[in-house]
Amino acid sequence: MRDWKEIAASVLPSEFELEEWDFPEYSEEALIKCRNLCKENVCGTYGCSWSCPPGFSSDLQELSEKYGKVAVIKRRFEVDLSDSERLDGLAGELQSSVRDLVLAMRREGYECLGFADGACRYCGK
Repeated sequence: MRDWKEIAASVLPSEFELEEWDFPEYSEEALIKCRNLCKENVCGTYGCSWSCPPGFSSDLQELSEKYGKVAVIKRRFEVDLSDSERLDGLAGELQSSVRDLVLAMRREGYECLGFADGACRYCGK
């Protein structure tokens, strides 16, 4: 099985950076705080994204015990925060890159999950 960083380098656009972190320690208190922030719907997409509550229903404690590491994909760029069309486009690029990486890793035999922020932009709806 190829090293996952080698797979990532072959799939991700060069402007993306990749970091490996330990899976965050599970905390019921942090989970409750996070879920309450989500319910405030500051982003305006509560209930619209499979990866955010209430759509994401996996047991986070189970996930934290199953996976020891997380890969964080990031990209730095300058953008006008009032340019929602550009922001949506960048979010779509990130989601596509995460999807491509997860699929490539699964083809190589890795058991993995992929998450990206915001509402799903896969089908364009």
